[in-house]
Amino acid sequence: MMKNFNFRVRNLLTCSLLLVLLSCQFSQAQIVFTSVNDPVYTFLDRMSLRGALTYHDEVKPLTRQQVAQHLKDLNQYQTTMNQVDKEDYLWYCSEFAVEMNIPEIERSYLYKYRDSVFKFTVTPIAGYEISKYGDKSGHHRWWGGKFWGTYGNSFAGSFEYRDNTEYGDNSDREKLFSPKSGYFVTTSGNNSFDYSDVKGSVSLSGNWYSLSIIKDYANWGHGQFGQIILSSKAPDFPHFQLVLQPTDWLRFYYMQGWLNSLIYDTASFYYNYPGSLDPTVEQKYIDKYYVANMVSVSLHRNVDFSIGNSFVYGGSPRWETFIPFMYYKVMDHNTGRQLSDDGNGMIFSDIKINYPSTYQFYGTLFIDALNVRKILKGIWYTSWFAFTVGAKKVDVVIPNLDVNFEYTQLRPWIYENHSEISTYKHMGYSLGDWMGQNADELSLKFSYRPVSRLTVEVIGERIRKGGMKDISYAYSNPPAELNLLYGPLRKEYSAQCGIRYEVLRDSFVNLLLKYADISDEDSKRTFSWMKGSKFSFAFSAQYGL
Repeated sequence: MMKNFNFRVRNLLTCSLLLVLLSCQFSQAQIVFTSVNDPVYTFLDRMSLRGALTYHDEVKPLTRQQVAQHLKDLNQYQTTMNQVDKEDYLWYCSEFAVEMNIPEIERSYLYKYRDSVFKFTVTPIAGYEISKYGDKSGHHRWWGGKFWGTYGNSFAGSFEYRDNTEYGDNSDREKLFSPKSGYFVTTSGNNSFDYSDVKGSVSLSGNWYSLSIIKDYANWGHGQFGQIILSSKAPDFPHFQLVLQPTDWLRFYYMQGWLNSLIYDTASFYYNYPGSLDPTVEQKYIDKYYVANMVSVSLHRNVDFSIGNSFVYGGSPRWETFIPFMYYKVMDHNTGRQLSDDGNGMIFSDIKINYPSTYQFYGTLFIDALNVRKILKGIWYTSWFAFTVGAKKVDVVIPNLDVNFEYTQLRPWIYENHSEISTYKHMGYSLGDWMGQNADELSLKFSYRPVSRLTVEVIGERIRKGGMKDISYAYSNPPAELNLLYGPLRKEYSAQCGIRYEVLRDSFVNLLLKYADISDEDSKRTFSWMKGSKFSFAFSAQYGL
């Protein structure tokens, strides 16, 4: 059996190498990805709502080449832009000047090298944040760097490293009730902990396809306050990505990822130096995998519709998941496997409508289990699903004032599974919306840009999180009748004002003022210093996104 397995692995590696070689021969453009946090996405979205741009953002990050092409398309609309937008546009053109083939206006970097074949860029990353929550204070500092380079028209690569330290009596190691990304903590002490974030990519592409190996965050689906399909809540994970765009109206995405289960494989324990006085035990986690695909169709210049499915499983690789066009949802009950060797399949859809002018409506649906017959009878607790609906309008009353309304609901048991290895999670964090199962969020955001590169946001939110009973309740016969927001219930009402300004290129200052009223019927779930009515603030200065 081991020989058979090794033969399969060799075949897979051979096929992968052949694909890479073919891509090298026929590729015509190199790609480097733009961070999902880059403010250029907001700018492009605003331009699309004004009708100046056809912009597809169901999957992020976009490549620098894609962003550059959008900026090229906007060139003819410069005369119709208001002063703030025009200045922002020129700012971003300087950022993506090489990709736009206007290197004479390119911005400066710590180090860059350019010739007709090879391009290489290096830039540092550093930042410091001080925060106060009630009478508790905290600090966060980080440093690192990133580089990206391209060779000819066939190869591109990038690397980024960040070292983080958080300390203080309001430090939140797990970040369970925060949209901030979770991390695997490397060292910790009294009210302090350290963690690192390493990203990278290697990519090959042609006129209508790209093939990449990536370790970075990816967002699938729409949502201003989180994405229920794939978000940045869980730590980034390595994955293959295939993108096909044979026509202007059709796009296909495929991802094959490697997750961390945090579940020990007891069969793989072994001792280092077993004959010594103090032997150490080496422990291995059970392997866990993620695969997803999605097809997106532009039904109209202003309407994008997407549908796809995903599958999470553990143990040995399932070779059928390497077929990009498979329907993976069926694999959780149609492969002749035992229940303990099963997986977890989901289906999802997403839609965005930019109509009428300056308006946008969007929605995402994520389904794990759906019992239509019982829903028609008014019984919802046997169906596991989540959805987001939202609306946005730019230039409300005055230019550059935007408003965004959004509601997200996550039914009980969504992202969960009878097998811990098959939960929709990485390192214990949800791959989808940051709130996890049995929760909902209602949000209203006003965003105003009085001058170029300055954004002022006012946000009001209501977040509710219900109980999280043992998964056995969901699989009992009959299943326990636990409806949305069953207790113990956690409630959070908040209002906040955030200011973000890019003072110089890549140099940001951020200020956040927030009032929150938090109650929790579970006495152990929320930090005691968070409960009640509290004011908080955070100020940070950083270089690099």
